Amino acid sequence: GRTHHLSMNQYHRAFASSCVHKAQASARPVQRKRMTYAMKCLRPQIRSNADQFIIGVEDLVHETAILASLDHPNIIKLHGRAISDSFRLSDGYFILLDRLQDTLEDRIIHWRISAAMGERNDESQFAAACSIADAMSYLHSK
Repeated sequence: GRTHHLSMNQYHRAFASSCVHKAQASARPVQRKRMTYAMKCLRPQIRSNADQFIIGVEDLVHETAILASLDHPNIIKLHGRAISDSFRLSDGYFILLDRLQDTLEDRIIHWRISAAMGERNDESQFAAACSIADAMSYLHSK
């Protein structure tokens, strides 16, 4: 494959801001055996730009390899991927992941709203903190 020499800012902009659909757009539900998955794929605009396409696919392939090596209840699971020996610009490399019902950011917003209304969320916040700490401990052991 080609080697790309980009600064971290160029790399981050190319991947994070334009290669992958935003969370709602990319989390297209795929039904299979009563399970709902999120399909993470490259934007159509990226697939028509050879350099951005290669960077995006390389990132997704790298993410696939990392997620395939992990097995922890608090880390998103990889359930599938596109299989192809070669990638053409019309191909759409994708990965299937657990579909999250909410994110940590969503929960924090909910906790703030609840706190403003006088509700306490100590148990929920403590459980989330423990889940995150457990996942981080697992990752550091790898």
